[in-house]
Amino acid sequence: MAVAGDADPVATLDRPWALELLAEPDPAAQLRLQAAGARRILERAAPVLEVVRGAAASEPELAELWRTNLAQRHAVRLRFAHALEAKVPGGLRDGHDAASAADIATALLGPETYALLVTDRGWTPERWERWAADSLARQLLP
Repeated sequence: MAVAGDADPVATLDRPWALELLAEPDPAAQLRLQAAGARRILERAAPVLEVVRGAAASEPELAELWRTNLAQRHAVRLRFAHALEAKVPGGLRDGHDAASAADIATALLGPETYALLVTDRGWTPERWERWAADSLARQLLP
């Protein structure tokens, strides 16, 4: 089962799209790349992640898998947030730091939000991606 979004054994932070995102000098462009990367993963993985999340309440092995998934997603988003923070002269909007930026990205880019808007409400993945990138920029960029 490819819970991380695919069967590729390459860590997320070593994938070409993530390396491009980290190297991108423009903060708004970085957030667009982050939303695009999340969409590509969630298009494949959101249904599986929703099943794992739902089953985690009653299945200890799946609960551990879900905790691992959450920790891995947070680690990636924290690395992205540190990169973003370094690119914004004067700091992120409203005094956010990298930790709170990672929390915001987790809420906006998680499979729960994706499933709600795309699966349940009928948004296209492309619309969700645009909304996610815009929302991240509005929350984090001055």
